[in-house]
Amino acid sequence: MASFDRFRPRRRKGDFDPFASIEELPGYVRIEPRYRAGSLAALLDRLSLSLQNEIVLQHKLDLARAELIEAQWDLHEAVISIKRAVVEQYGIDSPEAAALGIEPGWDSELEEDDDNQPEA
Repeated sequence: MASFDRFRPRRRKGDFDPFASIEELPGYVRIEPRYRAGSLAALLDRLSLSLQNEIVLQHKLDLARAELIEAQWDLHEAVISIKRAVVEQYGIDSPEAAALGIEPGWDSELEEDDDNQPEA
């Protein structure tokens, strides 16, 4: 029965191990075409290729995730820098600061952000 759950390695090994033994059974006749030797080998090849593809795609996902995290922090740091410059130039109570959503005490949130920033 097909499902969307991954097999645990032990269960997968339980399918790999008998595969070689099935090929060596004397007199075993496979009636269903999908269970014949060539078909089983094709299924094993498909599984192996799928596992390799998953490793490659997981690596690409990890790289994309790292890029996303770096990009979000770069943008965040740029916005904070701009806000600091606006406060220094126009003052915390200025309309320019208000236009950027800056209110007194806005920089106290930065300490919380520092706790969430990944280590370099």
